Amino acid sequence: MMFILRPIAAASIPLAVLLASGACQAQNAVPVDVAPTCTVTPGMFQSWFLLDRVTPNGAVTPANSVKFNHDTVNPPASNKTINCNFYQWSQRMFLWLTSSPMRMYGGNGTVMDSVAFYSVLDSDDGKARCLVNRELGVNTCGGKPASVFNIRVNKPRFDKTDTVDKDSAVNQADGSGPKQADGAALMAQGGKMVYYTILVNDVYAFFASASGTKNPKLRFPTTQAELDKVLAWARQHHHQVPDADALALELKASWVDAGGLDTNRYITTVGEIPVFDTSDPQKWVQTGSRQALLALVGLHVVGSAAGHPEMIWATYEHDNNSPNGAYSYVNAKGATVAVPQEVPRGMLFSANGAIGPFNVQHMYVDPDASPLTIKASTGQTISPSDTLRTFPWGVSAALPIQPAQSAAQANSEVISINNSVRSLLKQGDIRRNYLLIGATWTNGGNDPYNPFQPVGGNNQPNHVGGNALANSTMETYVTLGNKLYNCFSCHNVGKATNTNVKATVGVSHIYESIKPFTDPKLNQLWERALTK
Repeated sequence: MMFILRPIAAASIPLAVLLASGACQAQNAVPVDVAPTCTVTPGMFQSWFLLDRVTPNGAVTPANSVKFNHDTVNPPASNKTINCNFYQWSQRMFLWLTSSPMRMYGGNGTVMDSVAFYSVLDSDDGKARCLVNRELGVNTCGGKPASVFNIRVNKPRFDKTDTVDKDSAVNQADGSGPKQADGAALMAQGGKMVYYTILVNDVYAFFASASGTKNPKLRFPTTQAELDKVLAWARQHHHQVPDADALALELKASWVDAGGLDTNRYITTVGEIPVFDTSDPQKWVQTGSRQALLALVGLHVVGSAAGHPEMIWATYEHDNNSPNGAYSYVNAKGATVAVPQEVPRGMLFSANGAIGPFNVQHMYVDPDASPLTIKASTGQTISPSDTLRTFPWGVSAALPIQPAQSAAQANSEVISINNSVRSLLKQGDIRRNYLLIGATWTNGGNDPYNPFQPVGGNNQPNHVGGNALANSTMETYVTLGNKLYNCFSCHNVGKATNTNVKATVGVSHIYESIKPFTDPKLNQLWERALTK
């Protein structure tokens, strides 16, 4: 696949939009008068860019996760809240991943599409997950690298034991592919199916290859000493690691066909997607595939960092995806402002003027059918549903918030850093059209446990940040519906209490089934890619 960065028209969207009660928005409105509780200084922002030059769509360097300040008691002096360094890490990583790659990464698209990242695909027999890099021509399962796109499907279960009925509205983001479990497929307005890709960076891939994938007690690297072991294995096997300080990263991206969209406002890629016989509104059967220009609509950025083997879980959406539900924030005068639910207008995942019901599953992928088959849910047809981002900034007042603060205060941190970063990006930078929805992590990097107790429960969760964090293109029906869950609802190892044990690789659903590297001549492929 190839990511293509296209410039934005200079007057395409205001930097931040003042909210008006009942206003209809083509893009999500972002309040400009929010209290500046989490910002990025111009000097800090400039230091993120290659050669300290801020340019439209310019190359950004990754956050140094080895030196990440994870002190949640005494935050850096420049930050006004203890969460801000996590949100700054998230923003820098997103800007780096969506940068045009520097020569050290090879490729012609973005960093995500470079030699430093590997797509994670199911093997032909479904028993393993292959690491694939089309730029290098690498497939750890052998054979020609396959298409990296597939229909977005649901999470297979709420937790380690619950089973799922295909009409139960349990939703996406597992990334396991349509063969693993029943799950809803998502369609945007205009009949655009949502496709997904999962990627890991070289540190993740080489850590899995060096350490093995069958030891559930392993932890993702968070220190220089742990990273050095990965780098030693890489040198021994002739691998290069241009982004070592970023530590281990896992990405999940959602895409739609870019046809009919303003591609000046989207990061795009060329990929192979399924073609269906759509004559039956109750059942679509794949008949082939085709090349298409695809637009990025959602991205999970997940990475280990100093003190946090459970990984920091951040998510981004395009600002034209889904209307925001009602929320509150704190303005610069210290007053709490209530924001009404947005009325969708020209949005990708809700019809104009939609008033509900929202987040109702319309279809699912039949896990037993071959070829790929999409079927309508009971009482539905294969058609777009109306999506509402119920918790616009990943926070629910109905769940415990750590550190202790109001939902309005927690929302304000995320809104504030969005305004800050968007104000510092140059006009014409396509990344101004994407919003950080939020991020979550755990106290002390411990295993997530009981993250879903209601307020007042005997055993409160240990996650911090977005307690209801979700992406409207990847957790449409489970998180944004009547279940108030965040990433750790599924990405946990099933502990019932806080044992003060650091998180293990079990938080990543793909780790244990990855087929590691065995090719000792990868350096030759690198050299060939870098000279293109």
